[in-house]
Amino acid sequence: MTSSLELYWISGSPFAWRVQLLLHLKGLDYQSHRLDPGQQDQKQPAYLALNPRGKVPLLKEGDVVVRESMAIVAYLSAQHPDWHLFGHTPQDLGLVWQQVLEVDNFISAKLAPLVFPIFFGSVAGKETEIQGAAQAIAAEFAVLDQTLTPGNWLVGSHLTAADVAAYPVVKFLERAMHHEAVAHLDLGFLPFAEKFPHLSAWADRLAALPGVLDSTPPHWR
Repeated sequence: MTSSLELYWISGSPFAWRVQLLLHLKGLDYQSHRLDPGQQDQKQPAYLALNPRGKVPLLKEGDVVVRESMAIVAYLSAQHPDWHLFGHTPQDLGLVWQQVLEVDNFISAKLAPLVFPIFFGSVAGKETEIQGAAQAIAAEFAVLDQTLTPGNWLVGSHLTAADVAAYPVVKFLERAMHHEAVAHLDLGFLPFAEKFPHLSAWADRLAALPGVLDSTPPHWR
């Protein structure tokens, strides 16, 4: 039977990956609509009718359309309360959202000056801006590293929406730091396991969970 869940996504988007990560972790089937940014699929009238912002991800279920990654995570969580993605208590709920918002406000919001020249432009002449952005994000990675204790997740002793929010962003940044375009720069991230040992161990633990590999952006494999 065809799944009623339809996901519109772009390979490599850490925000789309959040939703795919959750769907694969929980074993939910979905209809995949991979958009090609090279062809500007996300700017075509048919997609803009669903999301006038022309962004991904977008989840459609029947007449319900939800955009923005964490809104989709919250939507799916509400449908599956047994997942406990936002914990068990009001305190858990607050702590999970606190961590999610800190990732987005203090890391995700600072991605563009760092990764756009690496993946989509030219590093030459932008080294100062790249190093400044990297320094700011590395400081936030250090905060995440200090948040984690061996064997635990970002909020407590089981995986939550905070982990789903952070993991694709962390792996996206780690991939950018290994790009040949910045191999000549010391951006403060590498070697990753030495700079951020708890964060690295957490990412490895999450990567080993069933379904995570299948959620990884196809062009990264």
